[in-house]
Amino acid sequence: MGMVVKAKCTCGLDKDMLVGAVRATFKKRAAFPARCARCRDLVGVNVLADPPMCGTCGSAQVTPLAEPMPEGASEVASGNIPEKRSWLGKVTRAARTLTLHDRAYLCPRCDKADLRFSALRAVD
Repeated sequence: MGMVVKAKCTCGLDKDMLVGAVRATFKKRAAFPARCARCRDLVGVNVLADPPMCGTCGSAQVTPLAEPMPEGASEVASGNIPEKRSWLGKVTRAARTLTLHDRAYLCPRCDKADLRFSALRAVD
């Protein structure tokens, strides 16, 4: 199950974004907010893709906003990335969980730590 979150910054950035996956595509797509260096924007990327790419410009210069949870922060949304193995059985991607917290992030548009996320609704 995924979660739609609201991303807002004092510079005017205001987007609704999916975190995680929906039932129909969970084995192939897991969305997570990321900074795109080329667009200088907040974009949703498929973190199961190798490499994750910007859906707007196609650049692989994206950085998912997966940061450690600061002390005292609360989780807004999270998405699980399953383990991936090669045809020889070697682990090529470790399982992990990407989490958004309720503290400020660095905004890709204005470069200020004013970007915040809040949960809107769960999606299936």
